[in-house]
Amino acid sequence: MAVSGKERKTLLEHMEELRSRLIVVIGVFAVFSVLGFLFSGDVLSVIKRDITGNSGVELIVTHPLDLFCMKINIGIFIGILACIPVLLYQAYSFIKPGLTKKETRTVKIGMVSSLLLFIAGVVFSYSVLLRVMVWFFVGMATSSGVSNLWNINYFISFLFLTSFVMGIVFQLPVITWVLLKLELVDIEVLRRNRGNVVILIFIISAIITPPDPVTQIMVA
Repeated sequence: MAVSGKERKTLLEHMEELRSRLIVVIGVFAVFSVLGFLFSGDVLSVIKRDITGNSGVELIVTHPLDLFCMKINIGIFIGILACIPVLLYQAYSFIKPGLTKKETRTVKIGMVSSLLLFIAGVVFSYSVLLRVMVWFFVGMATSSGVSNLWNINYFISFLFLTSFVMGIVFQLPVITWVLLKLELVDIEVLRRNRGNVVILIFIISAIITPPDPVTQIMVA
């Protein structure tokens, strides 16, 4: 079927709107990535104070590009954190005109919950999980008579990856809620298999954390 001029114009307008919103997201990411790079020294000082503390870990460089790559990693992570809420808002604003009132409320609840849970996951990782993991690895190295000289770039990459993964893991309630809303999963099935789900959660936590029962229970 031929597309009328009005419909074609509407499609082009939608594409232009999508392009504009993507530019906003990319712009926010770029600006905060640059700021993160420029203030990476301050960020590193905070990380050393909060995470490594008096653990005895000494951060070192083993390659000429390690420090530069670390600054880039910090910038990218700051950029990602800054653009996530902007991305969700732009996505919501783009699809809102085509949603019913009920769908709008559902999408709004889902996006806000997703953002809050992601933040909670990152905060939990930074304030609890990473500290426990650092002390565990330090203790393991010390008991083996090995000095704790950690590559600064690898350490920062590990810290950010762990925080990001925990932010994703904390999305499980939203994912479950969406599956129930779409009727892809029956709530009675979840109730009947609650025990199996709990066991699966503990297995996953055991895989993604050190072999420390306290850490595994906290993540689970």
